[in-house]
Amino acid sequence: NYKSAMKLPCGITVSSPKQNEQISFPFTVKGYAGGCGWDPVNYGDVGTVDVIGQNGLVLSRTKIKTKDQVGDTPYYFEAQIDVPAGFIQDSGMFIFRNAQTGINTKEYQVPVLFKTNI
Repeated sequence: NYKSAMKLPCGITVSSPKQNEQISFPFTVKGYAGGCGWDPVNYGDVGTVDVIGQNGLVLSRTKIKTKDQVGDTPYYFEAQIDVPAGFIQDSGMFIFRNAQTGINTKEYQVPVLFKTNI
């Protein structure tokens, strides 16, 4: 199949944001998922992405959904993220969690820097 021919990794791949990228809000997260616990459930629900501030507080939580037909891997996603200006800190983390629960729960973290001169 084309997935193995292209050597796409199993799991989640986040193309935006990159690790330690400086970002401003609103921001669009992008990537793709497929296999290894990152398959969509409930009509294309891939999971969620949380924006965590440097103090550990959740600043935003957004659902991520596939833009593709379920069954067509990889599953590409895009989600618009926003955080109120008063809550933006110097740095933080995007935490992606899959849509499955229990022992099948997966997590992927991307540290980022926030542009605070908004």
